[in-house]
Amino acid sequence: MKKFVISRDLLIGLLIMGVVGVILGLSACSATIPPLPPPPPPMPPSPEAATWGESKTNPMPLNYGLTCGNQELVVHTTKRFDKLGWKRPETGNVWLVVQISAECQKSPCDFSVERLQVLGDSNRIYEPCLNVKTNCPLRSEEHYGITHIDGCVIYQIDRSETDLVLAWSCDSGVDRFFELERRPGY
Repeated sequence: MKKFVISRDLLIGLLIMGVVGVILGLSACSATIPPLPPPPPPMPPSPEAATWGESKTNPMPLNYGLTCGNQELVVHTTKRFDKLGWKRPETGNVWLVVQISAECQKSPCDFSVERLQVLGDSNRIYEPCLNVKTNCPLRSEEHYGITHIDGCVIYQIDRSETDLVLAWSCDSGVDRFFELERRPGY
């Protein structure tokens, strides 16, 4: 019986060829990914979007504006605080800081924070606390007959309140509603 002996050089050569073959075989199996198609066009507004802000149960989402008459209001952010500086709310309450911006299309601007009330699940009405100072007070600037207002409005609310909305009495007998805490799914 004859022994078949493979020389060391031949073995190394076969191994290199095998490795190169595997690499080439893998690259031949890999596919290039074609360019992704452009994103689909935005969906048309849902029937629900047409009525956003018209009721407490369907408030306008954060960072979206509502126009009423010659005014537009946007609620940007909200945050609850146990104290503002050295000032604490009454026992069982927290401060609610609401950052807003508004725009009036004619001068003089008759926008008033006294027309902004907070409502919660208890159906209590919370008025703005006009005597509480913050580091983002309401500021007003007028440019070419258009008045821009931005800053924070402060409320003292019951700590257990949920489903908070801002009610804006923007015109005689017209109320608009804004969410103050993100609703699930938005």
